[in-house]
Amino acid sequence: MSSLSKWQEIRRQQGIANAERWLNTLASSPTPFQLVLQEYDNLLRAVEYALDSPANFDLAYRLIQTLHTYAVSYADWDRWLIYLQKAHHQSQLAGKKHEEAALMDMIGNVHRTQGDLKKAETYLSQACTLYEQQSLMSEYAVSLSNLAIVLESSGKDGLSVCQNALHIINKGGDEVRQARVMLNLSSIHMRRHEWQIALQAAKTAYELSDKPQHAVLNTRALFNILTCLGRLEKWDEINATFTQLADDLTQRGDVHTLAKLRNNLGVIALDLHNLAEAEQQWHEALKLQSTIQDPAETAFLYNNLGMVYTQMGELETAEDLLKKAVAIQEQLQDFYQWANAMDNLAEVYEAKGETAVARQQRQQALNCLQKLPPTPQIQTLLAVLQAKIDA
Repeated sequence: MSSLSKWQEIRRQQGIANAERWLNTLASSPTPFQLVLQEYDNLLRAVEYALDSPANFDLAYRLIQTLHTYAVSYADWDRWLIYLQKAHHQSQLAGKKHEEAALMDMIGNVHRTQGDLKKAETYLSQACTLYEQQSLMSEYAVSLSNLAIVLESSGKDGLSVCQNALHIINKGGDEVRQARVMLNLSSIHMRRHEWQIALQAAKTAYELSDKPQHAVLNTRALFNILTCLGRLEKWDEINATFTQLADDLTQRGDVHTLAKLRNNLGVIALDLHNLAEAEQQWHEALKLQSTIQDPAETAFLYNNLGMVYTQMGELETAEDLLKKAVAIQEQLQDFYQWANAMDNLAEVYEAKGETAVARQQRQQALNCLQKLPPTPQIQTLLAVLQAKIDA
């Protein structure tokens, strides 16, 4: 037994030394995103080993902090959520409130990415409470801005919450945290179709995160910039950069952002009335989504393809896709996008000569939207729906 204990201790020390080595290597690497992509499985084994014993919690937490952004961008959500929940439990047992709050923030963001807005709101709200109780105001501001995204997606007023987070972070916070808040603010304005304001916020986030160690955050800011430029029809500023970004995302293995990029390329193609290009981009995005399983993005793609096939006159295909979009968005309780898809489905029924069904679809969407906070985006859609019903 003495010999067994000796070898167990040696193995424990080797595991700790290996995990520490990975952390030091990542910290000193000029291109950590490439290293993580190459050694991802080995790095996860180091996380698993560290989580095996509560005595190694600090080491496990540092590894999780380092790898979280990468795991989310690789769409490795289910497995990563298991690690986060185990670490969260250990943080509670150890009474480590700061780490507990950070892990709850990470868990909330994974749930948000998976489309479970209720769980996301619960975890992010609790993270905010813990940070505020400890007077960790910079961390609180970032979590608050993450919560704002969830609130906005749930049909609530996330903008004022995010603006409050920005006010707090501007009083005192490092550039990376400021960039995270600005990126969330940009995303909220994008959701409201306020493209010029969203563009300025994304550019600020891009400038604040322009360092090799923050490449993933910087790429997401660039993604928002290009999306806004596309919606503002500033084609000359985006053509070459879109291709460059797609190549970078492919090399980094960031399939989640790459799928969103394909979606946005399709939107731009549709704005240019290039239906064939839009169809191709959205089918490519759907292929990526088949491995990612992001329900919100999948619903967007079904909705967008439904619009294309309506314009192409392929009404049965359009109806099938739009019904899928409506079902997912209703499940997610994303009622703005649900109402938008309902309006697009009504277009199909109008094209088929079923005007009474089309009117019923739009009236149902109108009734739902009237119960939501009157944001400019919702007010615009309400006016569109009412005009079509009146006509």
